[in-house]
Amino acid sequence: MQVGEDKIVRLLKALLKGEPPPQEAAGDEDDEDEDEDEEEAYPVNETSTGGKPAAPPLKATAPEAAEVVQVAELTTKLQSLSFSTAGKLGISLEKNIVAKVGDAGTQAADKGVKPGWVLFSIGGTEVEEDKAAIMKQAAAALKLTPAGVEFCFQVPPAAAPAAAPPVEID
Repeated sequence: MQVGEDKIVRLLKALLKGEPPPQEAAGDEDDEDEDEDEEEAYPVNETSTGGKPAAPPLKATAPEAAEVVQVAELTTKLQSLSFSTAGKLGISLEKNIVAKVGDAGTQAADKGVKPGWVLFSIGGTEVEEDKAAIMKQAAAALKLTPAGVEFCFQVPPAAAPAAAPPVEID
């Protein structure tokens, strides 16, 4: 959203909801220059929360079907939730991993956060693997936008069920 990629935002939101990608109307085109050989530089600046902003994705050619599936699989492992200053967050961290979720009534419990989720970014800015730095970053982001800040978690894949041993047939 920060780099103005509305189509990508719509695609990712649909994938997070388990919906098929939205169909774009014919004639919908990006405003970007179509010269694929041109490289664009993205400066890395400190953000207001003191973190490093996530670099926007590089411009790519039309993806192969396998790449689209891979992106969809990776995207479904991310969960973006909005937290505000209204009420207790209810998250205990070990580095940047959720160690414990508060009781019902805390924002994290009410939004379905689970232990083991990895906090990836706050307000679009990547977090460090340091609880104290994350708390400082979260406090700064919530101070700037008390109504709601997006916390993005990577949700680990569910443990695959153990495969049955192979059966030999003579």
